[in-house]
Amino acid sequence: MTERFEGKVAFVTGAAIGMGAEHARGIVREGGSVVIADIREEAAKRFADSLGPRAKHVRLDITDEDQWQLAVELAEQQFGRIDILVNNAAVLLTGSIDSESPKQYRRILEVNLTGAFLGMRTISPKMRATRSGCIINIASVAALVGFPNSVGYCSAKWGLRGLTKAAALDLAGTGVRVNLVCPGPIDTPMNDVLDSATRQALCGGLPIPRMGSPSEVSRVVLFLASDEASYCTGGEYSVDGGANLGSTSFRPQTFETERTG
Repeated sequence: MTERFEGKVAFVTGAAIGMGAEHARGIVREGGSVVIADIREEAAKRFADSLGPRAKHVRLDITDEDQWQLAVELAEQQFGRIDILVNNAAVLLTGSIDSESPKQYRRILEVNLTGAFLGMRTISPKMRATRSGCIINIASVAALVGFPNSVGYCSAKWGLRGLTKAAALDLAGTGVRVNLVCPGPIDTPMNDVLDSATRQALCGGLPIPRMGSPSEVSRVVLFLASDEASYCTGGEYSVDGGANLGSTSFRPQTFETERTG
C-alpha cells in the first residue's frame, strides 16, 4: 500500500456504488480519507462503514445548492478540509432529437452538468484559501464524440468538458487543478441494463474490444488526484478502449488508382 494520499481528504459524489465507489476505495487504500456523497443514503452509509474510520457518508442531491453547502459543512466537521473533489455522479437516459422530451433533457443537464458546477462552485473557494487542491470531473467518451439516441447525455458531457477547461483557466495560479476523465463503456451497475448482444455491439468495434473495469478508470483518477499530476490541469484523459478513435469494424475500400472528386 502506498501513502500518496496521507493527510488528504477527498469528496466523491455518486460514491455508494460503481466507479465512484472504486475511486473512494482507492483513496482510502492509499492513505487518504473520503466523504462518500450520494443520494442513496443507506447504501452510502454501508459502503462508508465498510471502509473504516477514514470514510464518512453524507446524503447529497447534487442538483440542490443548499444540500451542497450542508454536505461540505458536514465534511469539514468530520475531517477539517477537502483537498480533492471527484464529480462522479451522473444519470444515463437515452433519447433522440425527436424523442427526447424537454423535461428529460433538462433533467440530464441538471444532474450531469449543473451538479458538477455546483460542486465546483461550493468547494473551489475552500481550495483557493489553502492554495492547493484538485477537481476531477468524470465525463464520458460522449464528451468527445457523438452517439445516436443520446442527445441529452452528449450535450451534458460536452458541456462538462467545456466547464472543466473554463474552470481550469479561472483557477489558474491559485494552486487548484481541474481535469476531465472520459470513460468509455465500463462494467458498472449503470450498464447492467445492457444485454450481451448490446454489449457486443457497443464494444466489438473498439480497438480494445471489451468493456473496461472501474479499477481501470480509477487508476487514472487517482493519478490526477495525486501530487504526481502536479503539472496537469485543463486536460482530458480517455479511458475508453480507444472509443474516441472510431470503430475498427469500418474499413474503406482500397483502390489501385488515385481517385479524385
